[in-house]
Amino acid sequence: MALTCSNCGEPHGDADVFCESCGFDFITGTLPEPEPPVTSLGLTPATPTVAGAATEVVTIAVDRAFYARMDTDGVLEFPNPEPDQLTVEITGDQVLIGRERPSRNIFPDIDVAADPAVSSRHALLARRPDGSWQITDLGSTNGTYIADSTVAITPHVPVPVAPGTPIFVGAWTRLDLNEAPGIA
Repeated sequence: MALTCSNCGEPHGDADVFCESCGFDFITGTLPEPEPPVTSLGLTPATPTVAGAATEVVTIAVDRAFYARMDTDGVLEFPNPEPDQLTVEITGDQVLIGRERPSRNIFPDIDVAADPAVSSRHALLARRPDGSWQITDLGSTNGTYIADSTVAITPHVPVPVAPGTPIFVGAWTRLDLNEAPGIA
């Protein structure tokens, strides 16, 4: 018989500690504390640019080499078939990366729902005052990695990221920040 969360009714495995959908803790029988808004990190709220005027895009793809480096011990199988690559325009100065959780009111700007190892509020990509970008891991379960590093960046510490530098989250997700096509 399949197990279901006693809070939201979503199915879960017998080894799961918490519900992936609502965050209910199966051991303590409690819901998590409400998560602080992104602005509590001391960053200014996102200021959307004019629609269609994005100067950067983020390309989201699966990366077999990153998956192999992460060594998930077979807990998560590499997706087959691989999800299509997706390009998202950046239309503000902050971009929340994560997985949508309507029950917890979490709606990331970049929803990486295809990778179950991505946290709901995984990382924040933010424009710095000089126009460059930084990435901050928001205390994710599986970390955020830059380029070919095998060591995750320190949670809650912004790290500069240049366009073209790959950012890795979850078990196999690669994010590439680049200039939008047609921008010189």
